[in-house]
Amino acid sequence: MTRRIVSLWLPRLATDLIARRAPRWREQPLALYWESGQRLQVMAVNAAAEAEGILPGMTLADARALFAGLGAQVYRQKRQARALLSLARWLDRFSPAVAIDGQDGLFLDATGVAHLFGGEAAYLARIKTAIAGFGFIVRAAMAATPGAAWAYARYGEDGACIAGRDARAALAPLPVAALRLEAGTTRQLMRLGLSRIEALYALPRQALARRFGLRAATRLDQALGAAPEPLAPARPPAPYAVRLAFEEPIGERVSIEAALDRLTALLIDKLKRHGRGARRLMLTTRRVDGGEQTLTVGMADPTRDADRLARLFREKLDDIDPGFGIEAIRLAAAETGPLESRQADALGEATAGPDALAQLIDALGNRLGFDAIRRFEAQDRWQPDRSFRLTPATATAPDAPWPAPPGPRPLLLLRWPEPVDVEAGKDDLAAPTALRRHGRRGNWRPLVHAAGPERIAPDWRARDPNWPAARDYWRVAEAAGPRLWLYRDSGRWFLHGFFA
Repeated sequence: MTRRIVSLWLPRLATDLIARRAPRWREQPLALYWESGQRLQVMAVNAAAEAEGILPGMTLADARALFAGLGAQVYRQKRQARALLSLARWLDRFSPAVAIDGQDGLFLDATGVAHLFGGEAAYLARIKTAIAGFGFIVRAAMAATPGAAWAYARYGEDGACIAGRDARAALAPLPVAALRLEAGTTRQLMRLGLSRIEALYALPRQALARRFGLRAATRLDQALGAAPEPLAPARPPAPYAVRLAFEEPIGERVSIEAALDRLTALLIDKLKRHGRGARRLMLTTRRVDGGEQTLTVGMADPTRDADRLARLFREKLDDIDPGFGIEAIRLAAAETGPLESRQADALGEATAGPDALAQLIDALGNRLGFDAIRRFEAQDRWQPDRSFRLTPATATAPDAPWPAPPGPRPLLLLRWPEPVDVEAGKDDLAAPTALRRHGRRGNWRPLVHAAGPERIAPDWRARDPNWPAARDYWRVAEAAGPRLWLYRDSGRWFLHGFFA
């Protein structure tokens, strides 16, 4: 089945959001500005302001010099991002996968979908009509690749449906800016006379990448379908979330803690009905001025322990700036895991071991980051330094027990085996009788005990240059020293570990 991608572009999204609430700004010039250094810079304008010669990038003073009656409001990037995410979630009725494209665009995977709406042209028209009904200006195009659809939505014919075999010819007359290149690369191409995409077709890819960067060659190949470009669908909202709105704004810590306790109880009830436990929680506070703050905590394992959850958040509540007051608080379980109710002890008393370890991991993880806390996980390898790996402590532990080694193993294993001098018989299987470690004071030390050899062969599934051949391991003990783990490899001896 041929891949079909839709690109939607909302060029006036920021100003359309304001016009939805105040329709007068559909006709009157409006500019949205942001404080940049010591000046106010225009970030977005509506069509009326653009008709007066006002463009993004200008200073607000210059814009008002062009049109004295210009309306001006603060540019709110977070509000624009939330609106785009909400629109992406709403569009899932038209596509099983909707991805956000920058700050003003969306991608829809329409593969095998358009025929349900009467064909590709009718499919695009229905999407555009629906979005226009929300008060947004939108352009759309459909092609076999995201790059081609993006190019036509912004620089080609609005509503175009380009077949995969026609992409090369359809993209040829478009400007090189349609390849989603950086502004500096686009200017450099145009200075050299390479103003249209067709001018790049004849250039070897290696020369194009060497002269203008790998991104230029990659974007061209992606648009033509010669290089893959997967979509990353927008994450669905957390299914386990609760919210409190207040009649009067709150700001004191005791009020926030009381709200947190109530939200935690509500969320636990919802998780319990579905047999789930929280692994990562997000507490979002919304102030009366529209600002938001989010606190995140993680847990080592799924839990519905209210005290445990509240304790982790209380350590971070001082980071919340209530400003002029908080009007709403939302608590969401961003990650959950299965958690069935079970009795910890036949007498009803909870065992402290696993819970204490989990609480320790919680405390360390929320301070240092959970990536910094790791545990050992067994691997199906006979080689001692390949028989385990380090995994995040919060990863789900395997149900299988740690496999028993084929022989005794040292408590401490050296990361890099240490060469040593060993006296032994001429036979390759003769036991060692004396040992001398390199760089240490003293002479030869007699060995009072030696057990072995245990032959360990390299892994045939994955060749390792550090294990070119089989090794013969010995467990030895000095007269007044530790028990050691030695091995012999091609006539040379190495110290690999220490027993308790």
